[in-house]
Amino acid sequence: MRILGCGGRKRRLGPLDLAILAAIHRPAAHPFLSGLRRRLEALQPAWPWSEPIEAVYHGGAPGADSDFGACAAQLGIPVERFPYKSELGKAGGPARNAEMLVGLRGEERLPPATGVLAYPGGSGTADMVRRAHGSGVPVLDLAEHASALEPYQRWQKEDAWLVRSDRRRCLEVQAGRPGVGPPIVSGHWLKVSGTVVLPAWALYVGRDAHGLRGHPRLHNPFPIKPAGGDSGEVIIHGPHGPERCSAERALGYFRQHLTIRCHKDPRTRVELEAIATQRRILVCWCGWSKPCHACIVAEFAVGYLAIAALTAACRAAQG
Repeated sequence: MRILGCGGRKRRLGPLDLAILAAIHRPAAHPFLSGLRRRLEALQPAWPWSEPIEAVYHGGAPGADSDFGACAAQLGIPVERFPYKSELGKAGGPARNAEMLVGLRGEERLPPATGVLAYPGGSGTADMVRRAHGSGVPVLDLAEHASALEPYQRWQKEDAWLVRSDRRRCLEVQAGRPGVGPPIVSGHWLKVSGTVVLPAWALYVGRDAHGLRGHPRLHNPFPIKPAGGDSGEVIIHGPHGPERCSAERALGYFRQHLTIRCHKDPRTRVELEAIATQRRILVCWCGWSKPCHACIVAEFAVGYLAIAALTAACRAAQG
């Protein structure tokens, strides 16, 4: 199996992006990789699912190409770089893509690519995907399957009984839904006679509220409330005082906060990885369609587990 990797110049690949390559190459190296591999196979059954990977091809551009190649090298996979044909100007990228797909590099002929792993990108990535489809080369297009590979699941009110009562069934449902990370559910839906009932497999990550003690490390210290009207904006009491902004910007403050906490406090990193490893259910107060800081908690949790899985795969490659 020879895999051609492509993606955007401005996109840096995160731990989950890179774990996808490891799951293709060495799924047995870590339970997270084997589970991820099963999800990927379900998304694209026609892809050439065999391992280990014999070699990877990429265009050597900054961003996704370079990160893909570096990760492949750490996994012990031979890396073949196909430089941009600058002498052709704007036509250099498409010309390089056409030759890379069939393994042509100057006078050198390599075996053709048997599959394309496409990370989100721009026009160059789209050209590569289009050429692969036209040549009959299977494509695993991660942009197309973005929702299936989110680092969390947003569960709804009708799932509340399941969360409270049946751990085994929770795991079965989680395995069959889009998203590779923890389910997130609103505590409002877990109330019984006005009291929130949290089973042992659920973890509350909010502030002190509704009789629940706030999580000491994972709650959002920046209160947020709707700004009113149809703007979709919020009022956040952030690190610099009250601010009206988008929900995305408001959650960005929590992302920065959690990043700093993880660097300063190893316990936070360990706890985050355990959330993903133990397949905990995260509880906050946001409805399933609203932006929630628990999504960022889940993203970090899956990221740290992906790093552990990548480390295991790299060690396996070293023998």
